[in-house]
Amino acid sequence: MRIALLFAALAFSRIADAACDTDVMSPGNLQQFYPTGSIRREEKGAVVVEFTVEFGRRHPVDAKVVTGSGFPYLDAAAVKIAQAFDIRTECLNGTARRTVHFEKEPNPPMHGDFGFGGDTYIWVED
Repeated sequence: MRIALLFAALAFSRIADAACDTDVMSPGNLQQFYPTGSIRREEKGAVVVEFTVEFGRRHPVDAKVVTGSGFPYLDAAAVKIAQAFDIRTECLNGTARRTVHFEKEPNPPMHGDFGFGGDTYIWVED
């Protein structure tokens, strides 16, 4: 009888997790996560990250790249952003995915010692 109740509870928690709401808030200043070397090399792209959420935890338990940008430093920065997400969830546990976009305006011509610039933009999409 106890085993049957345990299996029923596990099955119910998986169904509940699939249907529960999870709010994901990005860290305050996303621009600080754009790698300096990536700015200099004018790297840009989108990274899909997947992370584990648990009830009562404010930040993801873990995060990994599902689809990379083709640039390892951008991929690593996307994982750091995901680890800094502020999570509000009703799930006992589950996973969520977000796409982190990195955009970079072209570098201006070199003047003196300062050889890179142009604005950078990072945003997160559901």
